[in-house]
Amino acid sequence: MLRVGLFVDNFEVGDVMYSLDGRCVSDYGEVWCGSSGVSRNVCDVLSSVGWGSSCVVGVLRLGGECVDVDFRYSELRGSAMGELRLLDSVLDASVLSQEVLGMKGVTLKPLRLNDVVHYKMADYMGDEHAHKFRIMVANLDSHAVAYHAKSIRPGDILHTVNNKPVPDNWNEFAQMMKELDSEQPLHLTTESNKIIII
Repeated sequence: MLRVGLFVDNFEVGDVMYSLDGRCVSDYGEVWCGSSGVSRNVCDVLSSVGWGSSCVVGVLRLGGECVDVDFRYSELRGSAMGELRLLDSVLDASVLSQEVLGMKGVTLKPLRLNDVVHYKMADYMGDEHAHKFRIMVANLDSHAVAYHAKSIRPGDILHTVNNKPVPDNWNEFAQMMKELDSEQPLHLTTESNKIIII
């Protein structure tokens, strides 16, 4: 049996994979392939599924229910690709225009793979980070206090806002910022332990 660690297609976190197209998955995460006479890793078997075709994966859900999941090998699009994905200026135009927020001369937006590459953020490279949601400083108004403080710069990742952790999705973050009193100081900390009060 193989435990599924991430949400993929119709899988859920905690699913235990016990069969693949009717063939049992071993405790080592392998499937016996009679035609070639070898045992193959489940990931290798799933990767060899033809483009656009599918196979049936038997999984045991956390509640004890056995479910057949249709695994289809196809291209992921939009949010299914995760938060840290490359954005296309045409396909993702609505996302690019809506997920931007300005506060006291600081422009904030979700971290994307484009930003990871631009700012050389080695800690966020790799597929294992694809579903992480982070808020980054996108720009600073050169007339703002934040710009002249020189303690926060574009590319910095927010850790807390007024001592509250940054939420794990854009809607909750936007709501949190909306509820702040614009007359009160704004206390920001970054993942690199920079602090700024504006």
